[in-house]
Amino acid sequence: MLNRHAEQADRESFGWMAQHRLLDGLPERAERLRGQRSGALAARTNPEVGAEMLRLLADW
Repeated sequence: MLNRHAEQADRESFGWMAQHRLLDGLPERAERLRGQRSGALAARTNPEVGAEMLRLLADW
């Protein structure tokens, strides 16, 4: 079962990194991190948590 907030967690987690300029000048790293889909991984291991908790787990 996949948490319904998976795509949102992916977008928000990556957006946070971009907002804080953690990926500036590192386009290859940025694409690799986007492709890892940390929100989807967190969603598979935590299918029932809310959106905010899923986002925290994806960031971690």
